[in-house]
Amino acid sequence: MSYVGIDLAWGDRARTGLAVVDTAGRLIASGSGRTDDEIDAWLGTFAGAPQVIAVDAPLIVPNETGMRECERLVGVAYGRYGASCHASNRSRAYMNPPRAELLAERHGWEVDPASSGRPVCVEVYPHAALVGLLGLEWVVRYKKGRIEGRRSELIRLLDLMETWHILALETNARWQEIRAVVSRSARPVDLDSVEDEVDAVVCAYLAWLFDNDPGTLMAFGDIETGYIVAPPAPHHPPRRPASATVVPDVTRRAESATGTVEALTDRLRAFAAARDWDQFHTPKNLAMAIAGEAGELAAELQWLDGEASRTAVIEDAALRERVSQEMADVLIYLARLADVAQIDLLQVTGAKIDLNERRFPPLRAHRRPGASPHSKMQE
Repeated sequence: MSYVGIDLAWGDRARTGLAVVDTAGRLIASGSGRTDDEIDAWLGTFAGAPQVIAVDAPLIVPNETGMRECERLVGVAYGRYGASCHASNRSRAYMNPPRAELLAERHGWEVDPASSGRPVCVEVYPHAALVGLLGLEWVVRYKKGRIEGRRSELIRLLDLMETWHILALETNARWQEIRAVVSRSARPVDLDSVEDEVDAVVCAYLAWLFDNDPGTLMAFGDIETGYIVAPPAPHHPPRRPASATVVPDVTRRAESATGTVEALTDRLRAFAAARDWDQFHTPKNLAMAIAGEAGELAAELQWLDGEASRTAVIEDAALRERVSQEMADVLIYLARLADVAQIDLLQVTGAKIDLNERRFPPLRAHRRPGASPHSKMQE
């Protein structure tokens, strides 16, 4: 018998992490694949006769729009620790049907967490599990950001997971290889090559707990509307880190009590989840909202002389407050759009600045009489 963890990509172009532990809880093997055939072949080689399969991916998604109740409940329980779920619904082609549902059907796995039948496949959420099981004050941030911050956070995660001694990670050869990859990583792609596999090990541990220490987990939601298995809602106080990643100086100047872009994204995600607004936050709607708020920002300044506006936004307190509010609205919608579209704002902005620096060397970018460079620089 074995217990399997799968960090399942929603499509076959991205990497899926795979891991299996034995009846004693020791990690036997871990790896990754992309296509369904690769995943099935790996499971056939290493999984044997699995008892529980814990999948980090939407498994039961009956709703056509909006978010599932289980996602809302997890957001209520874990959102204050930075762990909130993306909304899942069948309006998205890759979710109709969900890949996890097809995986379970293909292998003949039960999907009801209350079933005594085996094998059973359950949906899990590693971010929430790590907070609940380890008492973390905030999620471990190793998915986004600059390479230095991601590397540091992923090493921290590996250290934390090694406190689960039952997995015997220190003696696992593949685990040591993963550690080496993380330690010497110089590019984001280096971390990308192993982070899904690490997530799968977390999932495999949850699969083992589901059978061997069930009191540590519960199901948020139900079989009819969808569920997520995670530890019960924690009660320890959260603490949002001042900075979870190493960011450029230009970004540091923009930081305030809100924290980093990632902290802002987490806060807005939890805010939307608690109000069931994910059903409205489609890329199209968010882009239109950005345009609308940008128009309101422009309206505050449109009748001012260009040079006069420089002084007005600093010295006119009422105008400054109105402009600040409109700027905040633009940023809020932009951060939400980046989250929904799974785009790293810092990374793409840095890349865009790099491109602009190549396209517009300092001597060439000097202003010509009667010309404005600003719109050109953003092409």
